[in-house]
Amino acid sequence: IAHRVQGNHVEALRLDSDSLALAERISSAYLIASAKIGLGMTYLSRGNRAAAEANLLEAHTTVGQLGSDIDTYDTLAGLVLVGSRTGRTDEAFARIAALNELIDRGLYSSLGDEWGHAAILETHLAVGQAAEAVTIGTPALEKHERDGYRLTALRLRLLLGQAHAAQGDNEVARCYWEAALTYA
Repeated sequence: IAHRVQGNHVEALRLDSDSLALAERISSAYLIASAKIGLGMTYLSRGNRAAAEANLLEAHTTVGQLGSDIDTYDTLAGLVLVGSRTGRTDEAFARIAALNELIDRGLYSSLGDEWGHAAILETHLAVGQAAEAVTIGTPALEKHERDGYRLTALRLRLLLGQAHAAQGDNEVARCYWEAALTYA
């Protein structure tokens, strides 16, 4: 995760691949799914949406069979991002409904790389729903700041800045972006 967040995708892919090989060697379905989530998110960070989707779909099926809600949360967040970033926003919104059910139950990522709310905001922005992104993103930012999820707060500040800019409120957008610099 640290390598992915820092943009060192080659090393992140190497470590994710090593994790997958080890998980397959010991035949642990849970660890295989976890490694595929990592691979999926790293591929998504690199812009390889097809590889990201393949890994996330496989992981989603497995964690669903295992009954792991937290890992289901991570796969849904990743798949929402894939849908949003590939223009398949109907699919993304369908997955947002399931993701929101988990969020409403108080679930968040166990990976330390929280994407749920950011994925939801990205999808609303992708279809021109900036006001909805602000409505959802503002309380989400407050919660993540309160809970200490600084990386998520950074992402949400960037997206809220985009949402306000899309609404023509450049001063508020600038405030969000300047605050994001302190997190970056």
